[in-house]
Amino acid sequence: MQSAEDIELGRYVVREGLLQQLRAQLGLTRNAMAELLHTSYPTYTSWENRKEINLWPSTAQRLGRFYRIAQHEIELLDEVGIKVYDLVPFHMVATHLGIPQELLFRLYREDKVEAYDTGIMGLWVEKRELRRLRDTRCQ
Repeated sequence: MQSAEDIELGRYVVREGLLQQLRAQLGLTRNAMAELLHTSYPTYTSWENRKEINLWPSTAQRLGRFYRIAQHEIELLDEVGIKVYDLVPFHMVATHLGIPQELLFRLYREDKVEAYDTGIMGLWVEKRELRRLRDTRCQ
């Protein structure tokens, strides 16, 4: 898909509320979605609340690209029997465990944490794995 198509898609996603639908599908708060998109909470919230917002082309392209690739990653997970609502983003796992993301990444690299690499959406951990990590305190 060319960048002009991503710009159009990004504007469409905001205008039609698809970004909010994606957030709900991922089971994320607005704050978590803003973090996933590397933007501020107020900016993300404005995208959900103001359907007629005039996005800069670069922002619309970034949102369109993210949405397109995220949908594809969700489909790939679904094809192998993994439901996105059973997953938690890596940064939220670190927060739940009260540990730095760097430590969680080290544990992942040492095969002490199972995670799925969802491309543009980053690493995600199954909720059952999060419970295991909480029970063992990442040791």
